[in-house]
Amino acid sequence: MDSNGGRRDSHPSADYDSHHSLGQAPMRPPREQALLDELDELAPELLASGRPSRLLDRHGELTALDLRGHPWARLLVACVAWDAKPATPLAWRHARAAHQAFICKADGRGEAFACFVLGCWMLTEGRLTE
Repeated sequence: MDSNGGRRDSHPSADYDSHHSLGQAPMRPPREQALLDELDELAPELLASGRPSRLLDRHGELTALDLRGHPWARLLVACVAWDAKPATPLAWRHARAAHQAFICKADGRGEAFACFVLGCWMLTEGRLTE
């Protein structure tokens, strides 16, 4: 169980990118890698402008991706998952994993985005003491 009462799933991207942090990037089909690269590039702008919902029609496809090694894509997919179904454990797991990845990579901008997203969600749920 995770801290939100949801079950932890066994999807390989459900938790922090542990094997990627060791320098072993997962092998992906070229099309999937291109999509992840595109999401990484688009994420800061879509997140900053509050527009992750533009990707709602691709929710199923995006949440099925192996997001390890792509914290920007992971944070964006977390927001799409939240927009599809607020407070879903998957959204929380992806946002927290992205946050941890940004910290490990010393990516202050990414960490700030992740903190903002997580903070907004906590306020939405009335979780003011965390």
